Amino acid sequence: MLIGGEARAAGCFGIGVAGRLNRSGFDAGTVGKKAREIVAAWCAASAIMP
Repeated sequence: MLIGGEARAAGCFGIGVAGRLNRSGFDAGTVGKKAREIVAAWCAASAIMP
């Protein structure tokens, strides 16, 4: 289980992956946008958790 900095790094890495997939056309429109919103929110939450 990832904790602290590891979780934060994984979340922010996930944002980058989602962005690349979206640019490549792998995920489209609303689905990709929502996925990025969820990952961004998770990354932000992990940043303020101990």
